Amino acid sequence: MGNTVAKAHKAFLRLPETAVGRALIPTAQSLRDVAYQCIKHLIVTGVLKPGDYINEATLSTRLDVGRTPVHQAIDRLVGDSLVEVIPRKGIVIKPLSLDEIFQTLDVRILNETAAAEKAGDNAGFADIEALRRLIDLFSQAAQKSDFVRMMYLDREFHLIIAHASGNPVLAEILRGIHDRSLRFWLTSVRAPMRYDGIVREHTAIVDAIVAREKQAASGAMRRHIESARDSLVRHMSMQIAV
Repeated sequence: MGNTVAKAHKAFLRLPETAVGRALIPTAQSLRDVAYQCIKHLIVTGVLKPGDYINEATLSTRLDVGRTPVHQAIDRLVGDSLVEVIPRKGIVIKPLSLDEIFQTLDVRILNETAAAEKAGDNAGFADIEALRRLIDLFSQAAQKSDFVRMMYLDREFHLIIAHASGNPVLAEILRGIHDRSLRFWLTSVRAPMRYDGIVREHTAIVDAIVAREKQAASGAMRRHIESARDSLVRHMSMQIAV
């Protein structure tokens, strides 16, 4: 079952064909984990929207897994603050909070600038090659406006830097923070000028890491996350104006 489930799950998420991308989906997974990742994917890509009510039976049919794995996945998503169980009403996709968005970005700035600085000391040749490959894959996805693939490529880029920091505790913290960030990533990247900017920003981060300029890497990471925050503000302002 393991390899078949892993392949189906990977195809569903359209994960990048790189070492870390493959590592995100182990060769053997429980149906509970597959249900969790797939439902989360539907949430972060906006297929299931904030405020939508969901039904375990419907999800079970949609994902072609049993009700028990779906129920277990829902429990885990409640813990992630992605869904809420409302008595006598059902399961609802948790609405996005502006405060939560900006608080998450603040936490990212604090932790990812530290990770980028440490990567300036610890990143190896394989890390650098993977980062450059991801920049190329991101550019290709941007040319096709494949926003979902861009989202996962961006997440992987940041995960590699976290891993290259040499601090597994920091890397694990950042993995959780990025999971929280995925819900609003697509909102910040729709304009072509934004995803062109991401390529430039990623390149600046990698160039600083390669040069072992730790402070420059930290500064480039800060500007990258602040740029995402500014893009979100512009998008939300346009939505309010409409």
